[in-house]
Amino acid sequence: MSKKGSFQFSTLDHIIISVVLFLLIYTWCIISIAYSNLPETIAVHFDGAGDPDGYGSKNSIWLAPSFFTVLCLGLIICAKYPEELTFNKKKISEEEKKKNSKKVLFGSLLCSSVLILITHSMIKTSINKDDNPMFWIIPSVFGLIILFLASIYYYKYNYLK
Repeated sequence: MSKKGSFQFSTLDHIIISVVLFLLIYTWCIISIAYSNLPETIAVHFDGAGDPDGYGSKNSIWLAPSFFTVLCLGLIICAKYPEELTFNKKKISEEEKKKNSKKVLFGSLLCSSVLILITHSMIKTSINKDDNPMFWIIPSVFGLIILFLASIYYYKYNYLK
């Protein structure tokens, strides 16, 4: 039995949610494995050139995945109840629910993908101070954003007619 305002996920939605959950679990596993090899002070922020410009204790490695996990799970819940999140809880059509749900789920996929890049750069730079992974991370983030926008556009104009 579904709650009022609940939205039935399609097969594609379940695939996206599965990928998001896999990426989150994978990130947590990578951090757990690498944690013992990290120095006491790690790079936690990078400037536009990719050089570390902010440092924190080794325990701060848990901050980004904690934030992104809450964000991604929140987005998945928002996708399940799109009508509850509209202004004044107005009624929206099934097509609009589908569109809103897909956008939010693709956003969750984008966030979980960016998390892996952030985590990887923090770990790699902290273990090997001479390594600068930003020469490929910044283009990767832009690529993910373009892929995100392209998938929203593709889905909107090919599946919701």
